[in-house]
Amino acid sequence: MASQSSHSASRAKRGPLVLRLIRWMMISNLLVGHFVPSEAAYAQASGSPTYASYPALNGLGTNGGEPSIGVNWKSGRVFVQAATQTLRVTFNDAVSPATATWENRSAALPQCTAATTFDPILFTDHTTGRTFESQLLPTPALTSLTCFTDSDADNWTPSEGGGIGSGIDHQTLGGGPFAPGLVGPIGAYPDAVYYCSQDVGAAFCSASHDGGVTFSPAMPIYTAASCSGLHGHVKVAPDGTV
Repeated sequence: MASQSSHSASRAKRGPLVLRLIRWMMISNLLVGHFVPSEAAYAQASGSPTYASYPALNGLGTNGGEPSIGVNWKSGRVFVQAATQTLRVTFNDAVSPATATWENRSAALPQCTAATTFDPILFTDHTTGRTFESQLLPTPALTSLTCFTDSDADNWTPSEGGGIGSGIDHQTLGGGPFAPGLVGPIGAYPDAVYYCSQDVGAAFCSASHDGGVTFSPAMPIYTAASCSGLHGHVKVAPDGTV
């Protein structure tokens, strides 16, 4: 009798468990069927990729030697640096074909930009949405006029521009996560910002821990004895490697 009671209790426990398992399998199949489209449906929805040109109008960007581009992933806006003009492009893909609105959102003279430039550069940290605009002024006292914006160029904030002792040519700005084990951010801005430049045979870089407001003194990254040619533009890997 004890054996029969134990056997009956075991069947009673298995019964609800089996039912729950069956219900779970049915629900999971329904969910997969709902969220995973067929290959035919995906092919019909996606179609073939297309490309279109959206030229700047009204004389914007006509003097665009050595242009640079940045994209704010948070807002979807695109920035183009054309000499001393900082151009903002806003796309509207709610219509077909999509449209693009170009605007001159340049920073104001004389704190943030120059009337003429030896080298223009623009960088957007696509993760934070902060955009930097830099104009090279090859003088011993001032390396670059630089400003940054967190509002897609509606407002600009002056920056130190670069570290003391920076080079006089071919400046570049970049940024990304701080490397682990080193000094991290000072303040609310989470990412590091780097300013590098050329100085005849040598090249220098400086780091900012406060979002590009100030920079540490420039440090040599190579000399003419160890390397030659121009360095590339600063890129920061997800692990903080520069």
